[in-house]
Amino acid sequence: MTSDKNRNGVASNVRLIGLLTEVSHKDSQNKYLLDLYKRHDKYSPDSLVQEIREDASNTLLRPFKGSPNYDEVVRMVAEKIGIKKQELTEDEAENELLILQKMLKDYVKKHPEAEEKLNMQVKEMGEGYTDVLSLLKMNSTRSLLAVASVLTGIMPGIVTAAAIAGPAWRKIVPSVIDIAALRLQQKQEGTPS
Repeated sequence: MTSDKNRNGVASNVRLIGLLTEVSHKDSQNKYLLDLYKRHDKYSPDSLVQEIREDASNTLLRPFKGSPNYDEVVRMVAEKIGIKKQELTEDEAENELLILQKMLKDYVKKHPEAEEKLNMQVKEMGEGYTDVLSLLKMNSTRSLLAVASVLTGIMPGIVTAAAIAGPAWRKIVPSVIDIAALRLQQKQEGTPS
């Protein structure tokens, strides 16, 4: 009998494949999609999701445990950057947003010298944003998409600031951020993800 957790995990893989397929058909030059493809060796949505899952698995244990489902990958990233298990939900999209928010807060905290530059970037976006941290307070799809945009612009610093060691993590964390951005774009356009 399949557990609810495993069923949700498999469903998270299917949702991610659907999201990547939808975006690929609508806009094959989407910045976040192209970033994902540059970071990985696979170019079909199915194989890209599989590679992300494999990157997140412990290679020594993979033959015994298999690759984690995408929702587990998101939970692993969240815990790796310091989000407590009890703060996480059953919804991988909500957990992706928690990751975006935490990473931006941590980056600004560890790099106060970068905050002014980010504030200028945020003001240039318009929409009434005043500074980088105001994006987090608004908690709207548009403001969260702006957070994702800011994060992808400073990705190397984000990964360093999060003290994430290992090549797999340096690949997985930006992938989760790009996927969160894709999901937010779809939501903003009124397309379910």
